[in-house]
Amino acid sequence: MALVYLDQNALIALGHCRPGSPEAEVERRIKAREITLVLSTTHLLDSAGGRSGSNSALLADFIDFLRPFWVLERTHLHRLEIQSFLRGFSFDEVCTRALCKSLSELVADMAGLDEGGALVIPTARLVMRIRRSAPQQARAYAAFAAAFRVNRNKFSVGGIPPEWLKQSRIGYVRQVGGIRPGSSEDERLQLAPADALRSISCASEAMVESWRQGGAMTPNRIRDRHHLVVALPYADFVLSFDKQVRQTISAVRSRVPFRTAIELGSAAELLRELNSKRIA
Repeated sequence: MALVYLDQNALIALGHCRPGSPEAEVERRIKAREITLVLSTTHLLDSAGGRSGSNSALLADFIDFLRPFWVLERTHLHRLEIQSFLRGFSFDEVCTRALCKSLSELVADMAGLDEGGALVIPTARLVMRIRRSAPQQARAYAAFAAAFRVNRNKFSVGGIPPEWLKQSRIGYVRQVGGIRPGSSEDERLQLAPADALRSISCASEAMVESWRQGGAMTPNRIRDRHHLVVALPYADFVLSFDKQVRQTISAVRSRVPFRTAIELGSAAELLRELNSKRIA
């Protein structure tokens, strides 16, 4: 069954579709379990940023109505990739663990409850909690944007050599994976092929592409990047109406040596791909 990841705008369009429209047919197939909708924690952040609390709650209820699968939170996903490489797991095994069948299962993973056990939490309640943390999120976005601005400016004048990018990635892997510098695990990870750490590889390429595109790193753009780095390795299709997002996805796909999700710009395109039986 095809795994279909919708970015936030595509998800909202699904909730406002007209009867008989391509979006309505996509929604029907999701509800009939003919395709599997995949979302991420970034959808919760996006939903929490709605114009009003009632809008955020309505969107959260719509998410519950669709009963999606959830890909692990970005840093948890990266930690899974690191640990799976060190333990010799196949990519199929990583995929099985990367997707959660419910939001409660996702929350259990984030809470460190390996055997599950998280309470069943309505998406709306979680989204409203996130909405109340808007000041902390704003500070995090500002710090991210400031760092991006420095690196983008260096990149624009050729000031970021490949070795710096390599060392930056090594430092990130150590931090997320809890890897001690100079350890045998550290040495193995430095030699890991790109397809062993797929979301991390996509994140690296997306970062470089964002520098190349220039412009400011707004909160929306930060979340767009977080969407694509978890979706590309673990979904079959990514539906986004955002031209810049699709441009970034296309650039990342051209630079990584493994299969990634196909980017699509409309529900009609998605239906054509599904009807072509490209994905069983």
